[in-house]
Amino acid sequence: MKKNMIWIILGTVVVIILVIGVIIMIGKLFMKPYDSHNVETESISYTIADEEERPQYVTYDGYTELIALADTDEQAKEIATLYGIELKRHENGVAVYVTQEDPREVIKRGEENGWPTISLNNIIYIDPIKKGTKMNDLLDGGQ
Repeated sequence: MKKNMIWIILGTVVVIILVIGVIIMIGKLFMKPYDSHNVETESISYTIADEEERPQYVTYDGYTELIALADTDEQAKEIATLYGIELKRHENGVAVYVTQEDPREVIKRGEENGWPTISLNNIIYIDPIKKGTKMNDLLDGGQ
């Protein structure tokens, strides 16, 4: 009886090892090896517009968005009143305004009068990574 138990335990261990080996082999067949030094973008299709073609700040229906730091809703409303613009929202210390005026004129007016700083709500673009770019270059800021 003891011999049978030993053989059953040994057989079970061997089967478990074989199953784990098969799983690893199947995983290697289906997983593409990853080169941690190069990023490939061959399968990605993208078009990069010229800088002049890209909108630089948020506009819609003739309105331009401006932003300013404001700790409270009251402070955000005061800034809107100073500049003669409309408060759109205030969240997390940032107030977003809209105006139909030339936004650069609005900003200039504030600078001339010493009002709280207001700026364009800029659009930030993230360009795709070019083939052959080394990960270390990306982490070091391209230096």
